[in-house]
Amino acid sequence: MFISADGKDVQPATKEGGIYQQALEFLNKAESMGLVDPDSTTQDWDTMRTKVTNGKTMLSIWSWLGKPRMNSDENKAKGVGFMLAPLENMKVYSDGFQPDGDGATIVAIGSKAKNKARLAKFIDWMYSPEGIYASSSNSGGAACPKDLGCFTTDKDGKNPTLTKFGQQAMTGDHANLKVSAKLGGSSYDDGYSKLNFKAVSQNDIDPNTGEAYNPLLWKSNQDETELFKDWSAHMENATNDIDYLQKAGKLSIAAGASYTTPQEDSTVSATRSSVKSETVNASWQAITAAGKFEKTLDEARTKIDNLGYKEVLKVDQQNAKDLIQARKDIVKQAK
Repeated sequence: MFISADGKDVQPATKEGGIYQQALEFLNKAESMGLVDPDSTTQDWDTMRTKVTNGKTMLSIWSWLGKPRMNSDENKAKGVGFMLAPLENMKVYSDGFQPDGDGATIVAIGSKAKNKARLAKFIDWMYSPEGIYASSSNSGGAACPKDLGCFTTDKDGKNPTLTKFGQQAMTGDHANLKVSAKLGGSSYDDGYSKLNFKAVSQNDIDPNTGEAYNPLLWKSNQDETELFKDWSAHMENATNDIDYLQKAGKLSIAAGASYTTPQEDSTVSATRSSVKSETVNASWQAITAAGKFEKTLDEARTKIDNLGYKEVLKVDQQNAKDLIQARKDIVKQAK
């Protein structure tokens, strides 16, 4: 189910002319123009990231991929890099912050753990500024640690500024990034946190510096390059992406409700898996279908209906109602 931020538009992926079909039509047209990477169905994440870093990709829809990996100081000075290019009917969707925290990922102590106090101390550390920089630089977009030489501050511990090392760590191009011998040597890749756990939002404020953990929001990192100036001139003189999206009315933020989808019946889960496989296959076929786009989708709708799609849809429609109600409840609490 696709659910709008305000809950007024709820539609299944199979809706004729719906948002999912529109996305497939966009890609189908791009394919007919020769713009879809022929390696798309087989390449892995590493291959894709390398292409983005080397400027071999035309479009990047993920905030953690395009800008961080291609927009080096050298490239930006030349006017080269990824910048926001909005679609006319675009609404950028975002889940609001949840008062009780995001339930998508949690960290917990097992009941049979031998040293619970030590584990609790470690978790406390992960939520400290030091722990956030150390464990979230690769999963949450925070800067890497100051003590690693990733950024500096003024004498009062304010005005954080990325070093050249910190800038390279943010780009994701770590292959040749070496840590000083004083800190153990080896490569940055060998030492960064493999937990892939984000304790807080990257845009939360570090109480020590008074600025976000996300260096893209630092005052010292405000873009004045040729790339940014050219972009801003075309985007109502916006100071950043969010500034433009707010001015243009293109933000759509859902209330941060702490809603968790209930565990479903195993039969429904099995059907969902079959429907998913058929939908993925049909989506690729629709993207590459020359003159048979509509026919491909119609056939796919029939196939997944025969697999029991309506039973899965019934579950998701109820889940959508419950989520929308949870959002309404959290708004009432906030008032």
